[in-house]
Amino acid sequence: MLLKILLLIAVLFTVYWLFFKKKPLSKHSNESSDEMIACAHCGTFVSTRDALLSGGRYYCSRECMEG
Repeated sequence: MLLKILLLIAVLFTVYWLFFKKKPLSKHSNESSDEMIACAHCGTFVSTRDALLSGGRYYCSRECMEG
C-alpha cells in the first residue's frame, strides 16, 4: 500500500514537472534572446542579447558604435 502511494506521488510530481513548471525569468525578460537584429552601422546580424544599444540603435561592436 505504501509503495502504491509513493508511486502515485512520483507520477504526479513528474506530470507537474513536465507540464506545469514555470520557466525562469531571463535577465532580458522583455527581449527575446533569439531575436536577431542588424547593426545600424555595418548591417551584421547580432542577437539582441549581444548587441550594444546607443541612441535607440543597435550595434554589433564598440567600433561600429563609435564609427
